[in-house]
Order: sequence, then C-alpha cells, then structure tokens
Amino acid sequence: MPSKADVKAWKAQLFAQAEQQILKLTDSDQFKKYLNTLAKFHQYSARNIDLIYAQNPQATQVAGFKQWQTDFNRTVNKGAKSIRIAAPIIKKLTP
Repeated sequence: MPSKADVKAWKAQLFAQAEQQILKLTDSDQFKKYLNTLAKFHQYSARNIDLIYAQNPQATQVAGFKQWQTDFNRTVNKGAKSIRIAAPIIKKLTP
C-alpha cells in the first residue's frame, strides 16, 4: 500500500497535469473537445471532468471496475489503463 506522502505526490502530479491540459484550451478545436467532455460527464464535478479530460480526451464512459461488470455487463481488458478521478467527499455541514 502506498504511503500518504506517495499518494499526496501522485495527486499533485495528476492535478498539475489536468491544469496543463486546461491551459491548452485557447485553441477553438481543443475547446470544442473539452465542451464535448463536459456534456458527456455532466454528473461529475468540474475537477473530475478536468481529470478525465487530461487523462483521456476521447473518453466516452467512465465507471469503476466492478461497475463495468455489474451495470454494463462488460469486462475490462487485461492491461487496460484506468482513468483516475477524485473521490467525492460527503460531509454533514450541521450537527
């Protein structure tokens, strides 16, 4: 299991990569591709959409390993690369 420092460094690298991709959106065609990604993944947060776009701009569907098997009746190809997203943090704001 990776240490907390390793996870923190990995997250920082992933978010930096996403930020670099977003900065490239000054080109009209790139911006259109980004808007298509926004439309496909409207149920995700803006941060996660940025992460999805940075890792695979052509992504059409994002799901967990088990969800592919149970909800979509699909198998994940051996050696397939995953798309990492940030887990939602749900907090109760009032006691």
